[in-house]
Amino acid sequence: MELKHRDLWTIGFAFLLALTLHLASLPGVGGWVLGMFAPQSAEPPLELELSEALPKPVIPKFPAPKEKENPLPDREKELTEAPDKINANARNSSPTGGTEEEGIRQSLSRQKGLAEVKEQMKEKGLQSTGEEGLDYMINNYQWNYKRFMENWAVALSKRWLAPADYLQGQVPAGGSVWVKITLKKDGTLESYEVLEHNVSEDMALMVVYAVMGVRSRPALPDSFPEDKLVAYWRFVYPPFEKLKAMIEAEKNRGQ
Repeated sequence: MELKHRDLWTIGFAFLLALTLHLASLPGVGGWVLGMFAPQSAEPPLELELSEALPKPVIPKFPAPKEKENPLPDREKELTEAPDKINANARNSSPTGGTEEEGIRQSLSRQKGLAEVKEQMKEKGLQSTGEEGLDYMINNYQWNYKRFMENWAVALSKRWLAPADYLQGQVPAGGSVWVKITLKKDGTLESYEVLEHNVSEDMALMVVYAVMGVRSRPALPDSFPEDKLVAYWRFVYPPFEKLKAMIEAEKNRGQ
């Protein structure tokens, strides 16, 4: 009996089905066989975030900001924690004399008065330095002047000594000495002048010696707007009774 073409297809399909079921039952093979007939999921489309797709921006590199420089280091503060003010043990005799001293004494007798100082006072008045008995005024305040002047005051204080007549109570009321000091832009001393004093010549002379002993300061900063720094210093000798109290307090502090 001849098989029809349709029957051949039916027998072939049945054979393949039986073979597939048989293979699927075998360990280690079934999963692979069934996977051939399982519906395959489509691969997800490749997605990129916008930040990854676009070229990365170039960030400019700026130089790190420089630290603010201190043009005037506190060198004078390193000299001593307690600078000499009116040190009773620093000098027990009057100046020794000499041609230079004689010239200074003559200049002390030609005082100019405080007209120039009073004119300067109109702008800001006396400024304190933090050092006992030392105040000042300057010809221009449009710069960072406080540290410069405080350091200068420390240096002056270390060289400001007390003469014998004052230490012996011969000038019981004390008094003050006004000195005009001019510095060049590089910080060197250009000139000084005693404008007025109401103390003994020896007391005024000790102030002059202090000024002459500080002939050089740090260079003035670029922010200083003048060609020269003109400073008006007031050195104040306290009354003798106050001086004795200061000396006693200093002794007690040292014990």
